[in-house]
Amino acid sequence: MLDSNQDGISLSDNNSLLSEAIIYLDKAITALKSIQRIEIPELRTFTCPPAVVNEVFKAIWFLEGKTDDFNWRLAMNELTMKKVNNLIETSKNFRLNDDINFKKF
Repeated sequence: MLDSNQDGISLSDNNSLLSEAIIYLDKAITALKSIQRIEIPELRTFTCPPAVVNEVFKAIWFLEGKTDDFNWRLAMNELTMKKVNNLIETSKNFRLNDDINFKKF
């Protein structure tokens, strides 16, 4: 049995990070569920969104598999209520890969 991964992160640290990630995932799902259709146009009006809003959309950008630098304008152009609902459904089925390397993040 291994005591750490190839990057030297202990299994207990990995488990701790995993537990923390699950807490944040649950909070993100709750936040997504609170978005109402009428609020989407308001989000699009931000030229420089509040930091917390920007961070949420950066996370969504990453979770969608986009590898290019985060761009607020592009993210807002793609934002629809259908996409929000799809993110909620996808996150319900989200399973973390046991081999995830938290050090990368």
